[in-house]
Amino acid sequence: MKNRGMIACAILALIAGGLGGAVSGRHNENAQAQQETAFDRIEKTRTLRCGYILWPPYMDIDAQTGKPKGINVDLMDAIGQVLDVNVVWTEEVGWATMLEGLKASRYDAVCSALWQTPSRSMQATFSTPYGYAAAYAWVRAKDTNVPRDLAKLNDKAIRIATLDGEITTSLAKELYPLAQTVSLPQMMPFADLLMNVVTNKADVVFSEEKIVRDFLKSNPGTLRKLSEKPLTTAPVAIALPQGDVRLKAAIDSALNDIMASPQFDQILAPYGGAEELSLKKVQSPFIN
Repeated sequence: MKNRGMIACAILALIAGGLGGAVSGRHNENAQAQQETAFDRIEKTRTLRCGYILWPPYMDIDAQTGKPKGINVDLMDAIGQVLDVNVVWTEEVGWATMLEGLKASRYDAVCSALWQTPSRSMQATFSTPYGYAAAYAWVRAKDTNVPRDLAKLNDKAIRIATLDGEITTSLAKELYPLAQTVSLPQMMPFADLLMNVVTNKADVVFSEEKIVRDFLKSNPGTLRKLSEKPLTTAPVAIALPQGDVRLKAAIDSALNDIMASPQFDQILAPYGGAEELSLKKVQSPFIN
């Protein structure tokens, strides 16, 4: 009986050891899979997958070919050439969900022109900026009821047009918490937001100058800038997976290479250049 007990114990030990090794092996495999970064995938596949938001002229879809076009398409193609990787436009995303898809590894970067804000920086790592943008307050051209003093917009009688998940929403929440918001779903065209002010569904909208200037070509005399003082300015950059320092270093290096040469101006030129786009370029410290 004693010998049988010893044999049974030995068999159980062997089984436990085998199971433990199998569990440990699976754990190690899972840990390795979890540790794979976007940089690792790009290095292996030589492909960088972009999530994108339609935001002409930075990002649009050609009606005839169905292919993406715009400033960011040209910029990412240039980055791809510098890094020797193929850039593919994987998924159209919304403002409110773009960083969730990045966290879930559905794409390797959000390659649209994104404002780097504190709240977004808590969820993603951003590339070095390739420009700076400003948002202004806009009202109906003939509306004299909205106060010119921007601080006075923080009033429950003021209605602010916002787009879910976009910078307009965070500006309204942070700067004017007492004001009402008139929101549109995140995938709606930004022009619809401007039209909400024109049609008196809202009193104020926050926007870059270029966007309103294009809108006024089809809707002349409908909006005016409330103040020449911008509500805020922010760096414009590419969103990358949080903590992926090797991918950031690679993208930053490519961007710096492009911006230090005439190539960046050549990318912007077909769209009117930096001034027409209301984009302040990042200046080299060697330029007076």
